[in-house]
Amino acid sequence: YLKRGCTQYFCNSQTENKLSKNRLSQDFISKGPLRDPQLDDINDFIECDQSMDHMGLSTQDKINIYSTVAAVLHLGNINFEDDPESTKGGCKITSSTEQSLAITAEMLGLNVRDLRNALITRVIMTRTTSNNNDSIIPVPLKVHEAQNARDALAKAIYIRLFDQIVNFVNKSIPFSSSNSYIGILDIAGFEYFPINSFEQFCIKYANKK
Repeated sequence: YLKRGCTQYFCNSQTENKLSKNRLSQDFISKGPLRDPQLDDINDFIECDQSMDHMGLSTQDKINIYSTVAAVLHLGNINFEDDPESTKGGCKITSSTEQSLAITAEMLGLNVRDLRNALITRVIMTRTTSNNNDSIIPVPLKVHEAQNARDALAKAIYIRLFDQIVNFVNKSIPFSSSNSYIGILDIAGFEYFPINSFEQFCIKYANKK
């Protein structure tokens, strides 16, 4: 879904024609959006949007949520390759995904250069004993290291978005003493698998215990 799912929820005969072709990934252009025949993405999205209205979220709150999700999806489209100009075996962002980098930065309100540096370098801080000043040394990342950094950033952003949505849900609970309210979430209700893996069995067993 990170590779070509960012437009699947908005694809219909009207909206698909309005999508800017230069904002679509190569995977999307060649293969189209991901679709699950068991799901009705458009109606599910409309229902989700209406549910947020019922929870009291403002239009700006919803835009922030959608922008953050879009940023995570575009972030997942960023690819890396070896940088022949790097003397330390570093990597660079592929030219074909430069626009994904720009869109991600735009959605998150970041400087493109800062986001690029965060994805392809790591920072080492050293202290000089003579004057106790910290020195910052950027270290280029290899392709697989940059991929890990990209995925870690996407997960971190998504986790914080999830936490924010949980806060919205908590605030919408109609209890006068909602601060001391405790709810129990059955995570198994979020997932359905015709055949459970051993990992899924362990998750469900732990939840039930």
